[in-house]
Amino acid sequence: MKMKFFLTITIILFCTNTFSTIENISVCFKQNTINPNESTITEGKIYSIIDEKKIYLKTDIPITQYMIISENDTFIYYPNDNKAFHYSSTFENALPFFQVFINLANNNEINYSNIGFEIEKNIVDNDTLITIWKQSNKSKKSSLGNIQVGLYEDRLEFIRIMNKKKKIISAMNFDNYISYEGKTFPLKIMITQYFKERVSSYEIITYEKLEINTDFDSELEIFSIPESTIIEEIKW
Repeated sequence: MKMKFFLTITIILFCTNTFSTIENISVCFKQNTINPNESTITEGKIYSIIDEKKIYLKTDIPITQYMIISENDTFIYYPNDNKAFHYSSTFENALPFFQVFINLANNNEINYSNIGFEIEKNIVDNDTLITIWKQSNKSKKSSLGNIQVGLYEDRLEFIRIMNKKKKIISAMNFDNYISYEGKTFPLKIMITQYFKERVSSYEIITYEKLEINTDFDSELEIFSIPESTIIEEIKW
């Protein structure tokens, strides 16, 4: 069976490390992915346990799909086909469109140092503080250039990933902010991917029914993969 990837899972180099009083997060999402030849809508719900650095994701549209994402492992399970896949990698996994909620739980601190980046400089452009991260010497083999993070009054405005030719390859912009315990975070994220300086795909993600520090242990039972399921192992 050909594997169905209706949910875009782009690995973004994005890590945080200072925890607050937020223990878990659950939120419903709708993702509209627009490519040159098609448009796909995905709807589902995300659960995240902050201390365990683990994300649970269930999609209902266009197909039923379960995902468990930890630092170096991703499990994807299709219950209707009784098929599962295990992706293991040597770098940290993340859902780029959900990472902003992880930032909220970690006091909005964005830190790329443990993936081979260091701060090059900070600049101010129209009241927006832009932090530019460059690769350290040990990560020069990567095809990435720098990463630019824009903050306005401690509110995350954008993240831009550049290649070594200083051309943008990916951009995330944020909108529709709400506040929680003095922190602000968006309920709308726009992700634009570029190829040869042209837009190759565009995503709009909206969130609703946000719940923080709730008991959803019973809901996570659905993420158990049956023993009869054959799990295909894939290394990245």
